[in-house]
Amino acid sequence: MPPSRPSRPRQYWLAFPTAVVLGLVSAALPPSPVEAQAQQPQCVGEAATSAAAERIAEACAVRVEALDLRDEYSQVYVEPDGSRTLESAVVPQRVRTGADSWTPVSTELTERPDGRLAPAATTADVSFSGDGTGPLVAVRMGEHEFTLSWPEPLSAPTVQGDTAVYGSVFPDTDLHVIATPTGYRHVLEVKTAQAASHPDLGRIRYVLGGDITPQSLTEGGLRLVDPDGRTVGVTPTASMWDSSVDPSVGGEVTAGRDAAGSAVTPDPSTAAGPGDEFLG
Repeated sequence: MPPSRPSRPRQYWLAFPTAVVLGLVSAALPPSPVEAQAQQPQCVGEAATSAAAERIAEACAVRVEALDLRDEYSQVYVEPDGSRTLESAVVPQRVRTGADSWTPVSTELTERPDGRLAPAATTADVSFSGDGTGPLVAVRMGEHEFTLSWPEPLSAPTVQGDTAVYGSVFPDTDLHVIATPTGYRHVLEVKTAQAASHPDLGRIRYVLGGDITPQSLTEGGLRLVDPDGRTVGVTPTASMWDSSVDPSVGGEVTAGRDAAGSAVTPDPSTAAGPGDEFLG
């Protein structure tokens, strides 16, 4: 019989476990300095979302504003300890100019391409007559409009910051229209006691227009209602005061009375005072 060949031992290749081990070893390695720096959030004072603001505030030990919670009146800050701080104002502080951009409120009047005067940045779409023609005031509210006009032609105004002054609507009496952060107000400046006796000041009339309807309120003032019956604005009660005293520290303020939202009747006792008068 031929000699038998010695049997060869079987060989096995265990490649898969080796690959698993190598993968585990690689995952356990600490991040490089470059990778660690990339994982550290940039320390900034504002973030697009509340979640991002929380991460930055905790990692950087700084307060961070959450921009998704900002509006015209308020801001929300995330503190390093995770708490939140709300800062709010009673009047608008900023106006949205785009999806992610804001600008501070500015009532400074500028001339528009159509010649009307408008505040630079407020929450109201309001404009004033730039040459004395057209509506004295026009306010756009979505697809609707409210207009206020003086019943007689006006002179071109003098612009003083947030105010357009239309001179001599009556003798020694100027009409001031003032832009505010949320709309406008108008004031008649009666410069002398003699001017205050002018018969046209006994009942001051305005012409209203547009598809927004004014409704008188029982407590005074007007409620502005759109064609769908929704309240889109409110005006305060008309008032008048003697400029020789300061109403904010106890000077006399007398409420006017409006009829159908188009006329104001001043109080003659105040108009007869010795100083200059202003009729709101």
